[in-house]
Amino acid sequence: MGYPEWWEDSKPKSRKAAIVAVTQGGGKRKEDTSPRKSDQWLFYCGATDTMTHDPHDFDSLSTPIKTHIETVNRELVAVQRGGSIVFIEKLKLKNCLYVPALSSKLLFVSQVTKELNCVVLMFSNFCILQDILTKEIIRRGTKREGLYYIDEVVHKRHAMFAHRTVTRQLWL
Repeated sequence: MGYPEWWEDSKPKSRKAAIVAVTQGGGKRKEDTSPRKSDQWLFYCGATDTMTHDPHDFDSLSTPIKTHIETVNRELVAVQRGGSIVFIEKLKLKNCLYVPALSSKLLFVSQVTKELNCVVLMFSNFCILQDILTKEIIRRGTKREGLYYIDEVVHKRHAMFAHRTVTRQLWL
């Protein structure tokens, strides 16, 4: 009662270790041979740049400073282009990389928080991207198999707690 509809029980559903499939064939389980690509963005602290395999994510393209990236399995993968992406409505991230060999769209947490002036709050089963000044929840994400995927639904409400009550209440 009083929780947003996206709030889930905080009990972990699985304790399996997450396997990040960063490139086609790189970092995947051996039995998984299909080169599937994810259209969802995920927060990735191990990345050095925000990267995507989809050229349609860019609103402008340029020549990138980097020519290659190194994957988790130490394979060098070519960077085709660079540029700006419109990640959330009108919010833009600069200096992102277009890497067609990727199977996932990776948001570099440090870049996102710096350029969008926000914080990423990570909980056991979800995360929240929140504007530092307005406290607006920009996006939320859901943890699946150890990774935080950005959800498509946007909740533009502020959460405030009533501190003078015996039990805390969530006000929306």
